[in-house]
Amino acid sequence: MGFEYKIVKFEDLNQPKSHDLDIYENEKKISTDEELIKKLNLLGKDGWELIFVLNGKFFLKKII
Repeated sequence: MGFEYKIVKFEDLNQPKSHDLDIYENEKKISTDEELIKKLNLLGKDGWELIFVLNGKFFLKKII
């Protein structure tokens, strides 16, 4: 059994808040925490397991 590893930055999981970065309107007003949890759960459904978080980076692993 082996593992595949992935590092995801917080910015890659979180929607930009500034129109300078991206034009995005959250019509449902979903909180940042709820949106982050939703995206982490999607990664989990794909088999990714969160190992730890350090300096805004999420370290994940998956069995291959």
